[in-house]
Amino acid sequence: MLGPIRGDNGWQALSQTGYDTSAFQIEWEQQQAICPQGKASHQWKPGTDPCGRPNIQVKFARADCQACAVRELCTHSKSGARSISIRLRPEYEALQQTRAQQQTAEFKARLAPRAGVEGTMSQGVRSFELRQSRYVGLAKTHLQHILTAIAIDIVRLSAWWSGAEHSVTRVSHFAALASGAT
Repeated sequence: MLGPIRGDNGWQALSQTGYDTSAFQIEWEQQQAICPQGKASHQWKPGTDPCGRPNIQVKFARADCQACAVRELCTHSKSGARSISIRLRPEYEALQQTRAQQQTAEFKARLAPRAGVEGTMSQGVRSFELRQSRYVGLAKTHLQHILTAIAIDIVRLSAWWSGAEHSVTRVSHFAALASGAT
């Protein structure tokens, strides 16, 4: 199974102007993190995230953060210090390695066929009611899937022969606002 994993979703990573979690050096044996400005964390606290998965909360000293010249790249807080939440070591290292791998041309080439597969599945669900079987029993359900695949092929051949334009992917109102498009 091959698929992309979600990147860091903090504002620092999304804006690409701040210090996201990957900018911090994690020293596992000393149980501390080093910020991009060279300051060490003062608290390392194992806990759980809102979904109940184990993680580690790393907090930096307020005095270090308030005196920092590039504070706006780390936090929006007026008086608080930066804190980061990281997964346990095996998961953290696997995430960092996978995020680096999915930026390579080889990964993108391996992932490219997925768009066609997902498009076909989406068309089957939207246009041909593929989500639920109309029939009871494996043999009848299998027959429905075969006939649905044939119908998708016929519709696509018809569109190709007639020279129909491909549909443009819908952009939600929120995504349009976020990108600045109207």
